[in-house]
Amino acid sequence: MTELLKITDDNIKLCAEEIKRGGLVAFPTETVYGLGADGLNAEAVKKIYEAKGRQSDNPLILHIASREMIEPLAYYESKYDDLLDAFWPGPMTIILKKKEIVPSVITAGLDSVAIRMPSSDVARKLIEYAGTPIAAPSANISGYPSPTCAEHVYKDLHGKLNYILDGEMSEVGIESTVIDLSRDKVRILRPGKISLEDLQKILPESEYDEAITDDKEVKKPISPGQKYTHYKPNAKVVIIMGEGEELINKMKAEYEVNLDKKPVIFTLKEYEDEFKNFNTMHLGSIKEPISISHNIFNLLRTADDKGFGYIILQGYERKGIFMAIMNRIIKSSGHNIKY
Repeated sequence: MTELLKITDDNIKLCAEEIKRGGLVAFPTETVYGLGADGLNAEAVKKIYEAKGRQSDNPLILHIASREMIEPLAYYESKYDDLLDAFWPGPMTIILKKKEIVPSVITAGLDSVAIRMPSSDVARKLIEYAGTPIAAPSANISGYPSPTCAEHVYKDLHGKLNYILDGEMSEVGIESTVIDLSRDKVRILRPGKISLEDLQKILPESEYDEAITDDKEVKKPISPGQKYTHYKPNAKVVIIMGEGEELINKMKAEYEVNLDKKPVIFTLKEYEDEFKNFNTMHLGSIKEPISISHNIFNLLRTADDKGFGYIILQGYERKGIFMAIMNRIIKSSGHNIKY
């Protein structure tokens, strides 16, 4: 029996006790909801993989509540203090060389570990009360769009854990930026709200991993989100590239030739009037990119719930947070892009 719990101090403590006992707890963060277990308990962590149907070669992130929690887990260099000052707590994960205390099940047998300090007060309190780093991927069936509210978690995982902490809808709506600090060059392995442009203000030589810029599948991932099949709804997804009137006409044409699949257009505020006679769902505004990232996974799931079979999305220039948005929708579409 899975319980949805309101956010109270007593309920966070109840969930912390569940973590200490080796159980699973789903909890809100500013990015997406996480499925957490004691990150130093290998048997507890195995339950995460079982509940999600996640492949064992896909490493997990350890969530911490303070910088002091890094030292027992990994080898950290003070030259990165400015980076942590700028973006922690927040939607940034760092990859470091791991220490022996970290179970190999967390790292998929690699010599590095991913660590994040979330800005969510609920998440950090849960970690503090549990007294251990919490291993947590997104709290969903593996491969399906990540959950941004407690209802998404319940639908995917009810019966597989005892407690879901029911907070607000996740603010960012996509997973954290993952930055590799364990090798010679500083690279972004998974794009997120913190963009390359943001990172280069602190570390000018930073770059994207070529798997992101070339849309390649990583055969042996060192970061969550590097596997190609990811974030996919049941409906087929297509991305339409273009600008202005040309883009609108191409999206309308794509809709008309797929009427038998019950299509829906994810439209932006700027184009609402253009699609009045079409099935639409409102994604956000191009002027407020965070509104798009905030809504994308929720709408992919909602389209499935409403029985739509063909989702038509606009593509974007890959700059700033739009690099992360494109990364997610390209994977959700299986690289189904029309130019």
